[in-house]
Amino acid sequence: MVFAGDEVVTVRAEVNKAFATIGERILCTVFVRHSPEVRLVSAIEFPNTRDFEIKSAKDIPPKEEKGIVMTGRTFEIAAYGLGDFVIEEIPVRYVMLQGAEKEIKTNRIYITVQSVDKNGKPKTDIRGIKAPFDLPSELRKWLSLGITTFLLFLAGIVVLNFFRKKKAAMDEARMLLSPHDEAYQALRTLYNSSLIRDGKVKDYYFRLSEIIRRYLERRFAFAAVEKTTDEIFRDLREILLEDTLKRLIRAFLEEVDIVKFAKYLPEPREIVLINKRATEIVDKTKLAEPAATADLVRSHESGRSDQAAGGGSNESALAK
Repeated sequence: MVFAGDEVVTVRAEVNKAFATIGERILCTVFVRHSPEVRLVSAIEFPNTRDFEIKSAKDIPPKEEKGIVMTGRTFEIAAYGLGDFVIEEIPVRYVMLQGAEKEIKTNRIYITVQSVDKNGKPKTDIRGIKAPFDLPSELRKWLSLGITTFLLFLAGIVVLNFFRKKKAAMDEARMLLSPHDEAYQALRTLYNSSLIRDGKVKDYYFRLSEIIRRYLERRFAFAAVEKTTDEIFRDLREILLEDTLKRLIRAFLEEVDIVKFAKYLPEPREIVLINKRATEIVDKTKLAEPAATADLVRSHESGRSDQAAGGGSNESALAK
């Protein structure tokens, strides 16, 4: 076990297994010990979201023993790639009574992910020796394949750069919009999409959830896109917002989660209702528009009927 810390805070990270197979659940736990005068500033976040999929996250309730408070957080993770992975140092932010905010980091953790065949034996890349081959004809074949591969590689780079520049331009344009204008625009695009007609209901709900989470993140200035519904609701408790609106937001997120993470197919009327709730959240929590933009707001509101039409077309598509 490796500890990092000072005289008032000590942190440690560990996993229940250093070797795992693809998709196997791994428990990564961050233990924090501190004096009663210390207060943790925010929830502990897992750093390697690109390498691992977070299945769940659970806080360890604080417990005081002999003048030391013990707490932390447990992450259930899984990897879907082969090789050696490093869980980077996990930051823990805290503050002393009447003191400045500080940060302390855990140790790194090394995990090896292996693949297994149907018999439970590790796969290898060792193959039998090929028989002798005719060098000229084989050489021509591989040379042709190499040239084709190289050209495809160059084409891929060109396409990738194009989409990167396009995404950067779109991100810059979104930042110029207010949080609610960006949300309205994204909702209209989603309502008019063909996802429901194509039977991609789960993808539709993932996108709908992402739009509202990003809106909450920009509107109330707290991280929401990568957090669970419970974590978002805990942050909303600290925000001056009517309880009815908080309940509306939580009901929306919980209903979306049921479709995202469970094998549940909503009825057409449920899709129409969830669309209305998404729009209602933005309507009732958006910042007041300056007087100079009143005409633009009225123009936007007159086009809002397209959202209901999008929900209606989705309903008829799903009914078919």
